[in-house]
Amino acid sequence: MSSSLLQEAKDALHKISIGMGVASIRKDGRQVEYSPANVGELKAYISSLEAQMGTKSVQRRARSFY
Repeated sequence: MSSSLLQEAKDALHKISIGMGVASIRKDGRQVEYSPANVGELKAYISSLEAQMGTKSVQRRARSFY
């Protein structure tokens, strides 16, 4: 798998995040459009690509100490 798929998906997420409306990417040999309404699916796709490539960064919640 190429990192270009991951970069394309991240670029699409960025476009949607800054309000550019619909973004399309190549996924499984076809063109897929994402919008703010289905951005969750795009995020899941990005997570799946990161997991396949072993590049997924783990985000930890901040801990409060009293």
